[in-house]
Amino acid sequence: MKLQRFSLLIAVAGALIFTAAFAPTANAFVVVVYNFEDSTVGGGPDFTTTGDVGTQAGPLTTMTTDYNLSDISTVQPTVPLDNVAPGDLDPNLLAIQLSHAKTNEGSCFQFTVNTFNLTQMSLSFAYNNNGNGFTTATFKYSTDGGTTFTTISSSTLTTGGNFVATSATVPMAAENKASVIFQICFTGGTSNGNNIQTVIDNVRLDAAPEPATVMSGLLSACGLCWVQRRRLIRFVRLRRT
Repeated sequence: MKLQRFSLLIAVAGALIFTAAFAPTANAFVVVVYNFEDSTVGGGPDFTTTGDVGTQAGPLTTMTTDYNLSDISTVQPTVPLDNVAPGDLDPNLLAIQLSHAKTNEGSCFQFTVNTFNLTQMSLSFAYNNNGNGFTTATFKYSTDGGTTFTTISSSTLTTGGNFVATSATVPMAAENKASVIFQICFTGGTSNGNNIQTVIDNVRLDAAPEPATVMSGLLSACGLCWVQRRRLIRFVRLRRT
């Protein structure tokens, strides 16, 4: 009987570990998200992280930019937004407008996070382009405090009436670092007008926990169940006597 119980416990633990190994994306979560909602229409940009979602939301992950702040304003789009983070309780009514694209050629938006125990990271944002705005967004990261940046990939920004999302898969070289700076840089702007050119919203970094961390948690849970099982058996024996 004891051997059967032990074998059953091992089988359950093995099944849990197998599930964690082959379905890691089930535990994906938002690390930080910038939805630009804490502002007003026509006001300056809100670069703080959203507090109701994001495991690293807070002042240490506030977004910064070398884009001329006078060329950024908050707008309320009339078309549906995209890339809204799961669990985001804000109404998602606001976004930021980038004007004078030609003057701000090559400008970037960036933030810093800790990537320990994170894997399968994805950097994304939603945008709406009016034709005379930026044509390319380049995703980058730095692990040396911003001295050098490595390009992840570039995305062509299409034009159209609705918001669409674009993303980049972060390489493993950016994982398990105390400080990683992520950048999104814009190029290809041809207009210096004040009109709405490129609008961006819901900048997100998503990730999954390291498989080793998941397995460690599962094994700890199995160990706790084993201890509680032994205590329960002793309790039953005492009741019988």
